[in-house]
Amino acid sequence: MKIQIPTHSVCGIQQYGNTTALFNTADQYHVDYYLDEELNSDQFKVRLESFMDTHDVLLVTLCMDVLNVVEHLVSAPSPFGLSAIKVRELLRQMVSHKNTVSFSICEVNPSLDVDHRTAKLGAYFINEVIMNSFK
Repeated sequence: MKIQIPTHSVCGIQQYGNTTALFNTADQYHVDYYLDEELNSDQFKVRLESFMDTHDVLLVTLCMDVLNVVEHLVSAPSPFGLSAIKVRELLRQMVSHKNTVSFSICEVNPSLDVDHRTAKLGAYFINEVIMNSFK
């Protein structure tokens, strides 16, 4: 019997914001995913750390539409999205890991970001990543 180690991990996905087909596809490809309401559990922290420890290289991507503060400023808003503080906490944990080599931001729609709120928040996250990558 071959044990399948997940190659992807998704944190903060919303059960009602995604289709059954998406979850089935994630299961088919052995994607390790965590619903938004699971992120404060001790089990999540242990599983995330284990995931990071079992991979030589980690590429971290922040999809800005996971945040609750950017609703209406992105193409796919999350009404029950994560707080900026929770995302900052997760980013700090992920980018301070010795195997993290990359960080990117996606899901930003400049045509909807009329007051540059999403871009400013993204800049804060980039700063957090830079400051926590060297610890």
